[in-house]
Amino acid sequence: MTAGAWFALLTTLLFHKGSAQFLNANCGSVSSNQTVSPYPWLAIIELPTKKCSGTLVNRNYVITSATCVFDQKIATVRLGVFDRSKLGNSGYNYSEEVFQMQSAYVPEFYNQTTRKNDIALLKLSNPVVYKDHIRPICILLDNSIVKIYDAIFAIRWGLRKKKNMFPGPKLSSPKSFNSRMCREVSQICAGYKTNCVEPGSPLTKSVVYSHYIRLVLFGIQSYGTRNGCVYTEITSYIDWIVRVVLEVDIVW
Repeated sequence: MTAGAWFALLTTLLFHKGSAQFLNANCGSVSSNQTVSPYPWLAIIELPTKKCSGTLVNRNYVITSATCVFDQKIATVRLGVFDRSKLGNSGYNYSEEVFQMQSAYVPEFYNQTTRKNDIALLKLSNPVVYKDHIRPICILLDNSIVKIYDAIFAIRWGLRKKKNMFPGPKLSSPKSFNSRMCREVSQICAGYKTNCVEPGSPLTKSVVYSHYIRLVLFGIQSYGTRNGCVYTEITSYIDWIVRVVLEVDIVW
């Protein structure tokens, strides 16, 4: 391994073992402004033939499912959307911002048939400027500080609705968790089939850390079965996420 690679590896390890618990320290905060979405990290990903959900994780990357973007060359990412029915109205000061996908990163062993490793990171064409209505969600580097399957919430746009998508994102609380539905340990099985139509939509949880409430990403919707939803579990891919986001090219 070259000296440069050793330095990159050391940087990554320090990033993991340091005092920071999150991928981005400035993450998961909830604005008190009632005109701002409580989900300022939620993204809409538009492709030539479909739409998916995504989640902003830092200034340069949105996370989604590999199912959404695999083999796609063009994608538009919309951030800052709260109520699409009000866009363009006077008095509605917060508008969406549009980015193009510069590149997409998918794990080497993603399997389109089994949906194994169904996760992707999209690098945006330009860095995001954080505002009240556009902020990243938290990704835990150490999941030992929270019980993962306690009070998790799913958020979606209704992008696959036959008529129009929801004007704003909808929140639901999966009541059923069934590990037998999952083919892989890196999956979370929860919710109901009717809510499993939006690849890339986030599974989140509120976490109290250092006396503040943070919203943390735990899963990305992969696919639905007749029994419920299957999500890709974020904590199983922390090392991969860190390497991509920090742009570290290391052979492990």
